[in-house]
Amino acid sequence: MRDWLTKVQPMPRQRVELPYSREFSPEELRALARGLLPEDFDDRWVGLLREGSIDFHRSWTGYHIHHLPLERGPGVAGAVATKLVVNRDPRQYRNTDPQRDLEQVEWLLRWMLSGERHPPPWPLHQAG
Repeated sequence: MRDWLTKVQPMPRQRVELPYSREFSPEELRALARGLLPEDFDDRWVGLLREGSIDFHRSWTGYHIHHLPLERGPGVAGAVATKLVVNRDPRQYRNTDPQRDLEQVEWLLRWMLSGERHPPPWPLHQAG
């Protein structure tokens, strides 16, 4: 089930930056470090906490869909995300709705932080 690791790709040049603001506590960073790893064929996402970012890839293709750069600094115990970078290559990701991107990242973060799969906030046939 770890074949997804060989498929992980960089973010394409076709991308957009969306305003996003979220602070992650040290406890949340520890939870994020566990990652969001596919356990079966139906798990379509990989979430990785890297040095300086949280990244979400599609598990079947490895396409890099969402990138949250993280900043650490004075007065921040954990880390802060100040923007969301989203893949806009239509061959890799069909969604073009910024609100949907923000909802999707929040859903993926909730899954990653809790370790429990939650139903997506949109119909499954629109999973992008």
